[in-house]
Amino acid sequence: MGVRIESGHAEGKILTDKAEHHPGRRRLSTLITVAVIAAATGGCAAETEAPRSADPAQTSTTTTVGESAPAAGPEEGTWMSEPLDRDAFRRTLAAAGLGDYAPQFVADVGDEVVLTLELGDGFWTQYRAVDGAAEEVNDRGTYEVVGRAFVFSPDAGGANTYRWTVEKDRLTLRFVSTTEAPFEGAPAEVYQRGYYTAAPFTRIS
Repeated sequence: MGVRIESGHAEGKILTDKAEHHPGRRRLSTLITVAVIAAATGGCAAETEAPRSADPAQTSTTTTVGESAPAAGPEEGTWMSEPLDRDAFRRTLAAAGLGDYAPQFVADVGDEVVLTLELGDGFWTQYRAVDGAAEEVNDRGTYEVVGRAFVFSPDAGGANTYRWTVEKDRLTLRFVSTTEAPFEGAPAEVYQRGYYTAAPFTRIS
């Protein structure tokens, strides 16, 4: 024949004998070349690994547009105390065995104070309005709800734990423990009990 395929070469090399003088042989040579290349590349294509689908375990979750946020807990909202005078704080501290520190505590609350507590999205902020003046931040930090307990972590450091109940529109806190440092010689418990347990809070929003 005028065309032969040299074996032993992965490239499928084609050797022709005088094919340039015979158009028919040139066409046959071209067809064989195409066939050899197709056979070589076809095998490679078959061995090419198909793209892997995303691993479900590694796929990040995204919030669907319009998806509703988790429902707020019963403790979330803005809560306000009734107006509290010095006697209310003295009684609260005396009942907890902390009456000796009452003079130091009440010296800073004026004749009457209203306390407002905001809870939401893990943030805790308490305001106080003394003797009808504008509210000012009294305490601030973050909190976690653990069953029926709050673990409140003030920005100043430490942690305070309270039992809590919500009945209708009233939030009541009961002091459990604190790891805050003493303040001006008074245990942190004095201020936690005074500002958070002297009276229930009523929901205002």
